[in-house]
Amino acid sequence: MTTIWSRPAARRSAPSALVGGRHEAEIGFALPHENLFPLDAFVDVDLSEPGAFHRRYLQVKRDLKIPDKCDGATIAGRTSVDPSGLGPRTVKEGSGWLAMTECGRVHGDAPGALSI
Repeated sequence: MTTIWSRPAARRSAPSALVGGRHEAEIGFALPHENLFPLDAFVDVDLSEPGAFHRRYLQVKRDLKIPDKCDGATIAGRTSVDPSGLGPRTVKEGSGWLAMTECGRVHGDAPGALSI
């Protein structure tokens, strides 16, 4: 039998030891590095049947109450500005950052990355 789903190495390690605990905005979501599905959840899925994997994914997610995954845009939207709400008609003035890396603080941001 072929393994079609494996637990990523990140799940076996302890990322919270590297970045700390969850932010309040992450509560209720699975983080991108978390694989909450059982290893055998997709073993008997007939991949030649259209939609079979997706149906099983939704079934297991529902049955085990696996939360939706969040990403940086989701957390930004819950804590400050929702990037998906920005567009060509968004009124912009001044400048600002949600966060900068140490490298960005030392060397500055990339010119023209987001013109305002």
